Amino acid sequence: MTIPNSAFSIDEVALDWARQHFSFSQHKMISEYPWGRIFELEGSSEKMHLKLIPFNPPQAIDNHAILFHHFQSTLPEAIAIDKEIGVQLFRHHEGIGFGYTASEAQKAKLLITYAKMQAKATEIPEILSSIPELQQNDIVNDFLEFLKPGTEDMMKRDKSLKADFFLGFEESAEYYDVFLARRELLDDFLNKAALLPPTLNHCDLYAENVLETDDGALIIDDWDKALIGPAGLSLAAFFGGCFKITQFLNPNFCPTQDEKFAQEKRLFNLYADELDRQGYGRLEILQKALPASACAGAIQTLLNYAHFPIKDDFYVFDVNEFFVRRLDDLLNLCDSLSCAKRSNIVHFAADYEEKNILFRAASLYRRYLQIHSNDFELHKRLASMLHRCGKRQEAIDRFQYIIEQDYGDADVFNDFGVTLLETSQPTDAIVNFELALSIDPDYQQARTNLNKATELVVMADEACHPNKVPTVLISSEERNQELFSAEKANAAYALFNQYGALVLESVFDVEMLQAINRLIFDKYAGYFEPKEYDAAFYSGDGHPRVVPNIEGPINEPNLYDNPFVSAIARRVLGDDYILGALNFEAYLPGAECQPIHQNYPPLFNGDDDFSANTSFALALLIPLVQDPPMRGSTKIIKESHKLPYFEALKLPGQTPSLDLGSALIVDYRTVLQNFSFSGDTVRPLLSLVFHRPWFRDCLNYRDEPSIQFDDALFYTAPERLKELIAWTKSESGSPIKLELVTP
Repeated sequence: MTIPNSAFSIDEVALDWARQHFSFSQHKMISEYPWGRIFELEGSSEKMHLKLIPFNPPQAIDNHAILFHHFQSTLPEAIAIDKEIGVQLFRHHEGIGFGYTASEAQKAKLLITYAKMQAKATEIPEILSSIPELQQNDIVNDFLEFLKPGTEDMMKRDKSLKADFFLGFEESAEYYDVFLARRELLDDFLNKAALLPPTLNHCDLYAENVLETDDGALIIDDWDKALIGPAGLSLAAFFGGCFKITQFLNPNFCPTQDEKFAQEKRLFNLYADELDRQGYGRLEILQKALPASACAGAIQTLLNYAHFPIKDDFYVFDVNEFFVRRLDDLLNLCDSLSCAKRSNIVHFAADYEEKNILFRAASLYRRYLQIHSNDFELHKRLASMLHRCGKRQEAIDRFQYIIEQDYGDADVFNDFGVTLLETSQPTDAIVNFELALSIDPDYQQARTNLNKATELVVMADEACHPNKVPTVLISSEERNQELFSAEKANAAYALFNQYGALVLESVFDVEMLQAINRLIFDKYAGYFEPKEYDAAFYSGDGHPRVVPNIEGPINEPNLYDNPFVSAIARRVLGDDYILGALNFEAYLPGAECQPIHQNYPPLFNGDDDFSANTSFALALLIPLVQDPPMRGSTKIIKESHKLPYFEALKLPGQTPSLDLGSALIVDYRTVLQNFSFSGDTVRPLLSLVFHRPWFRDCLNYRDEPSIQFDDALFYTAPERLKELIAWTKSESGSPIKLELVTP
């Protein structure tokens, strides 16, 4: 009989085959999984189950026939089989399946029945010689080879799959490297399973594979993956992992309110006791060997996926999740084994740190310190690791514990200070940096950190002054690295969130701004007259606003995606913020001051935290010429963004003076006023508006565009600029293009 190519196109072939052995009028599929399907066939007086396992080796069918001969009361009866197409016809047993909601009593009954079968199987040569045997000596090598990413074409059916088919190349490589470093640990642990004699193992022992008949007998189905090996190979499947089995026997692990764990521990003990009672092995040996055997079974379950029916890739995502759970469970087991020796803890934590798996390094230290709480050197390493993992409050608690035990040294005080600094506690950080320097005056890193913390404290203190706008100075070192330190970015965000405005000193390259200024005077000087222009470029009170084309020095990443501005915008607006407007406003000689106003009224009315703290847009104001020494070009009212408009007007205003290269960021709700001065110089002020992707400024931009660019720009622009302005594209997919009107 020819087997069709499609995975389950043999359904009709199998049903036709079943009709040769059983006359049925109706059929329905009652189970579907990657390796097979099960149909229920209904005849005139009884029912049958038709099981299709076309991708399993013929041995899977032989397993059932051999086992049924010796355990007829515990296995379903096979009426007919055909190994060529991989089908079996079973007599239906009336009864109730355990399913996912099996009680503790039902699971206990299953484990007792199963333990009796295993004890009996050790005395049946046919079972021991006919069922496939676990290759325990090679299992760690096979496991590592399975994890090691392959270079062959994994989509070819004649080749075994590797883990990278389900995990992807990078994730599989990461697991391979981690387990390779723990190879000896696994080998030593798995050797303990050899203390038990070989016997029958189900290897797919779930409660869903069991039903109870009316007379109380249990029927255990699905022996396709049965293996000969030490008892316990099925425990990882039964309990959902092998790590917890080691915890059942760990006297130092006592979860107080975990009823599920307590239930599973009772079931494990019952299983071990029954094996002892049946003469399979002494209890003390079982307690040593069963966890190792469960580990071997967990590894073998993963290795079985080398023969996964890949044409049915609908299941691959589920397999990926299963793999991650089981591999992480095996790593938890390895971590638990590491805790036996301090040297292992230090070695494997360092390995995790080298591989940047910091949370596992921290977990190793935690496990060890639960027992050895007086090891302050490891407390110190854990505190630093927690800080690096982003668990800063836990790190602070750990540092405080170390210091309370009079173990504080220069490194502890410095690292504690860094953690406090990154949690916006610079004043407390200064105390710890000074303590570090009192112990070691030459501790350069502590001195550098002290300077950082002092700068942040000064920033916060000056921001409180009623006549000053919060200010952040961008140092030459930061500008060269194009990066804010995390603590400085957090401090800048906190100031902006509190006051609704922030000056960034020396944030832009002066030569770039001078080039933009020249471009504006060369191309747009015709608009510098106090009169009305085209709707796209209108004048009001001597402040014409022009939307220039994004070109030349305006088309500079350091302008529209400045790293320091972006660090604040991401914190205020989210990572997906967009560029909503780009224009300049020309302050003409003798022009009147604009009325005091908000760029946009609040969108959310209310006294709750959401209404007060949710910014939807911010404006970046960049002078293109040097402000007068005594006054700036924009007046703002600090903290007005969280107040009703008329209440905000009662507060004092602040007028920062900006050097060329500096900029002012204001929340769109902040009350402000732009004004000009006497003189004969036109003073352009460049403005970029960033906002959340769902917001549109329909108040300030009605008939004219807020951004202007040529078609060619969009298609040749860097990806970041495309991300920022893609919203301006029309429904047809072409960028909005507006021709400039010559005055």
